[in-house]
Amino acid sequence: MASEFATVGGKFRFAPHLGLFEPGLGLFRHAAGRDPVSQIEFAADHGFSAVQDNFLQLRDVKDQERIGRAIARHGVTMGSFVATMIFDRPTFASDDPETVKAVLDIIRKAIEAAKRVNGVWLTLIPGHRIGAISYEKQKNTIIDNLKRCAEFAEAAEVVLLLEALNSIDRPGMMLSKITEAAEVVHAVQSRACRLVFDVYHVQAESGDIIRNIDRCWKEIGYFQLGDNPGRCEPGTGEINFARVLSHIWRKGYRGLLDMEHHASREGIAGEQAVLQAYAELEQAATKLDL
Repeated sequence: MASEFATVGGKFRFAPHLGLFEPGLGLFRHAAGRDPVSQIEFAADHGFSAVQDNFLQLRDVKDQERIGRAIARHGVTMGSFVATMIFDRPTFASDDPETVKAVLDIIRKAIEAAKRVNGVWLTLIPGHRIGAISYEKQKNTIIDNLKRCAEFAEAAEVVLLLEALNSIDRPGMMLSKITEAAEVVHAVQSRACRLVFDVYHVQAESGDIIRNIDRCWKEIGYFQLGDNPGRCEPGTGEINFARVLSHIWRKGYRGLLDMEHHASREGIAGEQAVLQAYAELEQAATKLDL
């Protein structure tokens, strides 16, 4: 089976997911099976030095520990996971004491999960906006709540990644534009609070990828990949990923690149196509830097 798949390996640190919208639906589930440990092994065998797992926080502690052992055994890095997976109501924009307490409790639990897998990157979804309150007031509330969370993160030596989700897929979210999220991160003024630049979400919401990278560069701590439209592997949509990767490499980014997308085709053939797309992307982006 392994010989049928391209091997990805080079200067870019791509990280396939162990589950994008469901814990068992990892990017290479047909080739590796649904067990996250088997998916980690598959990723390592095919040249990846990292994986990411949106649902790590929601897995049983025993599964988190199994994942942590597999990561250590195969010498890969745990990429990002979603600490606050609440999409249907206000969270960070609320100053309600019970909501604030619940958010802080979630962050504490996420830090414990990160320790079990030697993880660093915790993604924060800022939740829905509150219709009756001005955007400016809600933004200031988000900043205040993030400052509280960042205190825990600094002590634990982890990094909170604020993410803006496009308003087409996720209407009603408090932060949809990457520049708005960057303003919040800048105001928090903590080494433990950074911006995740999800190329798919930015393209769907605002476009102008290169200029938006430059506008937000000082706040960016992490990148996630996915083509638009369709949220599938590079080469299936409109984004010139070779140019994007070459640009951030030249600017000095050496961090992880989460593969935050689906396969454009079903089954084994789709997963083969994903690996081939990344092998070709690595070559194309590297050539631009020669």
